[in-house]
Amino acid sequence: MSGLMAQGLALLIRIWWPSSSRERELKVDQWLLNNPLQPSSGWRLLGYWRDTSQYRQACSEMAGLLADKACLSSQDEVLDVAFTSHDQLLVWLDYYQVQHLTAIASDEQQMAQALEHCGHFNTLKLVRGGGTSRWQNGQRRAATS
Repeated sequence: MSGLMAQGLALLIRIWWPSSSRERELKVDQWLLNNPLQPSSGWRLLGYWRDTSQYRQACSEMAGLLADKACLSSQDEVLDVAFTSHDQLLVWLDYYQVQHLTAIASDEQQMAQALEHCGHFNTLKLVRGGGTSRWQNGQRRAATS
């Protein structure tokens, strides 16, 4: 879908589905960026568009660029605060194979998606922001500080 068509579709959706909710607008934008012929992903990043015109690839490249600049390796322990997508966690866990990743989710939906797609990694610890609950190896536990 071309950029102009996507912007037009976003405008029509916002006119037909008006809302003062910024969260709803972000979900519409995310749907438009992730919806072309490829299966949907959870990316919500700006992306690094140097050698691609595909949104998913641009987001993955942006995450990789950040990891490369930080010299991320399999010996590192990573704290990802308010991650935007389970896809982002997969870059750290699968591609860079970090020793341990603690990821803090901002809401239950992100937590559930991350658990579904990344829960099989025993090096991942998921934490719900605000200290309300913690997930580790697919198990919900009471938060301890």
